[in-house]
Amino acid sequence: MTEKRKYTFDFKMQVVNEAISKQGQFNRSAIAERYGLHSSTLSRWCINYERYGEEALMPGWRGRREDKKIKALEKENAELRMEVEILKKASAFLADAIRH
Repeated sequence: MTEKRKYTFDFKMQVVNEAISKQGQFNRSAIAERYGLHSSTLSRWCINYERYGEEALMPGWRGRREDKKIKALEKENAELRMEVEILKKASAFLADAIRH
């Protein structure tokens, strides 16, 4: 199995800045190839940089895990809000039925 390569923050910044500044002149695949990277790696670095800033290029950064947690919590929150609305309607219906 191939060992996962680790890149320094400075290296990532250099490559990302070049990819972003030369968008019209070179495509990301050519830049990635020149630096010995897979094009999907460079694309991920650029997307994370644009979304989260320099912090996203720091070694050990795990923003995507946090994003997944936030999305899961937002989904759970929406489900719970829906359940509350259903319970409110059921409660109103039962209260109305008891009165009659």
